Amino acid sequence: MRMITATEDCESLANFCFDFPKVHFPPPGGSRFNGPERGPWYAAFELRTAQEEIAFHKAQELQEIKWTEPETFTFDDYLADFRADFHDIRDDAACANCLNPTSYTSSQRLARELLAAGSAGVVYPSVRCSGGTCIVCFRPALVANVRQGTRVAVGFERPGAPPAIA
Repeated sequence: MRMITATEDCESLANFCFDFPKVHFPPPGGSRFNGPERGPWYAAFELRTAQEEIAFHKAQELQEIKWTEPETFTFDDYLADFRADFHDIRDDAACANCLNPTSYTSSQRLARELLAAGSAGVVYPSVRCSGGTCIVCFRPALVANVRQGTRVAVGFERPGAPPAIA
């Protein structure tokens, strides 16, 4: 695992937010890099990646409530800058289990260890969007220059159908 420093990819980098604390409470079991007790700031380096992440998690939520009707949800996209050192696991084979598409056990364990060691967060490959890159900031106070981006619409025609993203 290497560190991305503020002079590399993350300084003044616009990130497309797809989940952040105070607006969205963590799911009962937590998310990829957090348990249910705290909510970090999740974002993607690319808008398409953020859209795919949003669509996947909204589809999961609809499945849990046994939704069956056509529905469209709109989300405001936010851009933000990060000025901190982040652990980079994109090319780290030792962290491959943190990218399990069906289990957050390993990634939550890594997050607890990194948070306890004072880490700002993790840069990782998106599990939901091939080729995409995500960032999780454990300390939302390190998120700077938050500004509204575009509005994203995610439509679901029926259970199990791929979402339409606009």
